[in-house]
Amino acid sequence: MAKRPKFSIQALLEEVKAEEEQENKLKSISGDIKKVTRVKRAMNCIPPELPPTLRAKLLVEFFDVTVEDTNTIEAVGKLDCFCGDSHVFAPPVGHCIECDRELVLKTRCKVRYVSLEGVKEKLKLSLKCSHCELTYTYSKFGRPKDGMRFYDEEREGVEVTDGVIFSKRLCELQSCLGNHAWVSFEGFAESFNEALVDQNSAIDRRTFSKAWYWFEVEKELRRIGRENFFFSGSGTYFEDAFSIIEETRQKSLYKHTCSDGCLKKGCSKMIVVDGIWKLNFTHCMMVSKNVSCGVPVLNLPDVCTNEPQHGHAFCSVHVSMVNDYNKTSGAPSVPTKLKEFLKYCNVGTDGDNDKPSEDESSIMGKVVQTAAKCGLDTTAGSNVINQHSGQEFITPNMPLIKDVLAECDERDRHEVCNKDTGDKKPLNQRSRGHMVAVSPGGHILMFNPLYRSESPSQALLFMLSVVCLCLGGAPETLWGGMWIAYDNMCNILKLKAMDWLKKSDGLVARMFTKCQKIIDGLHISNHKSKFCQEVLHPSNFDNMYPELKGTRNTMVAEQTFVWLGRFKKIVCAMPKSRHMFFLHRMIIRRNSYTSNCHARNINIVLPKVRNQYTT
Repeated sequence: MAKRPKFSIQALLEEVKAEEEQENKLKSISGDIKKVTRVKRAMNCIPPELPPTLRAKLLVEFFDVTVEDTNTIEAVGKLDCFCGDSHVFAPPVGHCIECDRELVLKTRCKVRYVSLEGVKEKLKLSLKCSHCELTYTYSKFGRPKDGMRFYDEEREGVEVTDGVIFSKRLCELQSCLGNHAWVSFEGFAESFNEALVDQNSAIDRRTFSKAWYWFEVEKELRRIGRENFFFSGSGTYFEDAFSIIEETRQKSLYKHTCSDGCLKKGCSKMIVVDGIWKLNFTHCMMVSKNVSCGVPVLNLPDVCTNEPQHGHAFCSVHVSMVNDYNKTSGAPSVPTKLKEFLKYCNVGTDGDNDKPSEDESSIMGKVVQTAAKCGLDTTAGSNVINQHSGQEFITPNMPLIKDVLAECDERDRHEVCNKDTGDKKPLNQRSRGHMVAVSPGGHILMFNPLYRSESPSQALLFMLSVVCLCLGGAPETLWGGMWIAYDNMCNILKLKAMDWLKKSDGLVARMFTKCQKIIDGLHISNHKSKFCQEVLHPSNFDNMYPELKGTRNTMVAEQTFVWLGRFKKIVCAMPKSRHMFFLHRMIIRRNSYTSNCHARNINIVLPKVRNQYTT
């Protein structure tokens, strides 16, 4: 401030007025800064995609920004949205996807947001189009009566229920702990609640389970390009997608990019096949003949592979058939509940349905008699041939499959190798396990369920489908360089079907016969015959590929089973559809982890196999 030349009343008044103006400017600037800060915070909490009228309404209600303050409201549209946790979960669109009309508010409710920071209360909005009758929730849109689908844009949260939203980072942590530490849904729920949540806000196991399935179903649908899949409004929720995911899984191998570390193990030159018996699921007890494309198929178990209704002995198809018989026959009703049906068949158990007191043939005979009594269609339900290979493989190769399986009876032989294929069968209610194909680098290529036993017919059918997918499109000159390792290969080669395959001109038959066959290094010591020790010895692989001697890994299947088998306590209690989906997603994650380790030249944790009793 300039020095007064001399004292005067007029000069003093001017000085006071100037100071007041400066002070008012400072107050105005301070108020504007506070206002801008408040608006920025509001914009940080309200999704910018919401219609302007709805955004203004929320600003008035929650953040003390008045509609009359037009300058502030105009500034709202010009400010960038800051990053951070949103206090409002809303659809990512403000206009209808079909008609481009502005959306209006449908519902608003408080939700619990579950994240790595614990549980917080947030606000969730759903919008609707008055013209198209489309509903837009946080993660999906559609007409509830017709079905809902995911947005093309992936959201940061998982909408578990109307009142619960999970952070995807938390779901990712849950998946990683399950994949590497075999943590169950209940174990993760208890750990989360104990570490981050007070007792009054605890999240139960079912909610964590549902969140995981929604999270992984969305990731899988986006992976296979089916994010436009519509979930029905019938109450089946994410389970609607299981059938299409399983159908897609059967059509292809699990893909991976080979690195130097992977190739040193023999990847792209060998497939190791084996059966794991620890992982099984319940299936329908009724008989279902193996008929595909109208053609009967021999030497496969005649079981219905559908999962049973909860608490019942049969699947929904056979339960409906039996109930129809009960209504029209006038005879004593045939029960469909599991315990009542076993009692009806006079099947005694020792307190455990998996340990029948009668032999399997007797029990199956009673089930067959019941099916005949009810006049049931023995081709109804789902059979083994379709479950094992999928229509993509069966339909073009039906003549080959029919003739090969018809010859899947073993020749008389003097030398019998020590291979237990599961002759002691449990009650016809649980699958036998899974047939798995693994690359020497540790990547799982394919898996399919086994029924009744690890029979040569199912093993051969599985290997044919794997070879078809693996060598399809490859030049014929490369077929002879592919090796297949299996611990029961000697009995596969002694099938009469092998003679038929050698004579066949079919593409799949020529692929399989040209592939080299060996027994894996872990089980070769159990095989005493000269044929096994000379013709099928794993060292024969080294003669063709001497550069891989000492690095190739034929025991990779059993090593992988040490990891895979630890899911027993998690997946064996699941119904079939969830069992298959859970393993499918865990295998994808395991393969990704394996590829990353190879790419970074890090040793993969492949546990040592201490004995032969690992399957």
